[in-house]
Amino acid sequence: MQQLRQVVQAEFRRQQLTLDKEALALVVDYVAQDSSGLEPIYTLIDKLDTDNQTRITGAIVEEALQKLDNAPVGAALIRVYDCFDVPKVRFDHIRQRFYPLEEPLSIHATAQDRYSMYLDRLLLLYQRLRRDKTFSMPALAISDTDEQNKYCQLTDVKAMLGCTGQTRFLLGCISQLQDGTFYLEDMTGSLQLDLTGCQTSSGLYTENCIVIAEGELDHRGIFKAVALGMPPGLQMFGEDTLKATDWMAIEQAEQEAQADRMVVLSDVWLDKPSTLDYLHTVFAGFDGLDTVPSAFVLMGNFQSQPATTASTDYTLIREQFKSLADVISRYQRLQVESKFIFVPGPGDPGPGNVLPRPALPAYFTSDLRQLLPTAVFASNPCRIRLYTQEVVLFRSDLQNHMRRLCLIPPTGTTGQPVSSAEALFEHLCMTVLQQSHLCPVPLENQSVYWQYDHSLHLYPAPDLVVLADSAASAQFTFKDSACVNPGSFSKGAFAAYNVYEREVELSEVPNDAMENG
Repeated sequence: MQQLRQVVQAEFRRQQLTLDKEALALVVDYVAQDSSGLEPIYTLIDKLDTDNQTRITGAIVEEALQKLDNAPVGAALIRVYDCFDVPKVRFDHIRQRFYPLEEPLSIHATAQDRYSMYLDRLLLLYQRLRRDKTFSMPALAISDTDEQNKYCQLTDVKAMLGCTGQTRFLLGCISQLQDGTFYLEDMTGSLQLDLTGCQTSSGLYTENCIVIAEGELDHRGIFKAVALGMPPGLQMFGEDTLKATDWMAIEQAEQEAQADRMVVLSDVWLDKPSTLDYLHTVFAGFDGLDTVPSAFVLMGNFQSQPATTASTDYTLIREQFKSLADVISRYQRLQVESKFIFVPGPGDPGPGNVLPRPALPAYFTSDLRQLLPTAVFASNPCRIRLYTQEVVLFRSDLQNHMRRLCLIPPTGTTGQPVSSAEALFEHLCMTVLQQSHLCPVPLENQSVYWQYDHSLHLYPAPDLVVLADSAASAQFTFKDSACVNPGSFSKGAFAAYNVYEREVELSEVPNDAMENG
């Protein structure tokens, strides 16, 4: 119980809150009845009416507990996590375990944080790779040559000295330490990389990607790669991971939600009258169903032109969000029964093109907040717990961006370069899932807050990854993780995720509605 008390105090301190003696006892008793880790602490904090106080009394906690007792089960079925609130953990490769980082994070980081960012990415994939049977040779196979050939042993870069002409497997990050010359780096050093004639598995191989390279060191000290591959994915979700008694009500609700959906719309251009017509068509269609979707996700960009130029009329943008509120207000069932989630795009008003991106400024969304008190204005990317499933939402024109940065053109099963948007999307999905990172491109091409890079990690792999993009809509499933690009709603395309079936449905606004719009 003493350990639990310390955990509770630490989590409240992370939120800049302190508990008096009575409040601490109440929180510890509440958390002790639950077995889902830190989740009940976060749930309780959300219900606290602090009135801008930092000291929490027993009366405040009792009021929050009363709210939880009176809350319907559905209130816990959907939870949105802002990426700036995602706890940061680090892998200790010596002790072989993860541990939480307690120090406060800042968007103004140091050079050491930049190094730590890349190291965290590498260690994350390193420990995942060690759990793959191909790279984990059992002790009983050591004396059996045939058994040994079934496994691949990783070699550190530093250990390659003196291994000229011997085939080795290396895990490292592709970097350009000199203009036009690529290297493979790990924690021990770097080797110049020759990719001439190199074969690749599925994926988009750009600078900063972490890869498994097979090849030999030549007499010049250059590693001649004959094959590159992404670190294989690892399935982490299954029935056994969701057996905690505190999830029983949510599991039951998910089994009963056979008609429930989460609807995702991207590129909701509010400055185009046709978009509002499309919204009326979509909302009217779902409003007439016996079971309305539990969530509507509206993703940017919310303007057809980037709202980051000096000529941007911010007052007009505010009026356009008011028009959106007027549209939603016509559908009472959706307004009451569905949760609306708003995710900004790279061209929406905000503090520059740096990831992660904070939520839409309240100045533009005041009318929406008044109409939809339960609406969530999330960061980009953000995470959702949808019943028992984990969902990641990300709006970025990543598909074409990564294709332009590829060092080796992606190829299909025939060995020919891929040309279709659908095939390219499959390569993109396999890249981000195997890299365990939403945007594994050089910082020169996409800036990232170094201390918040962990919020872009995809580890463990979620059940659904929404990679909203201006490219054509597409879907792909890799190792039980579904990926979808809902397409551009400005063209009438959107996606619906069936919660019970765990399937993505790509949809379009009917032609007659589009013609009328």
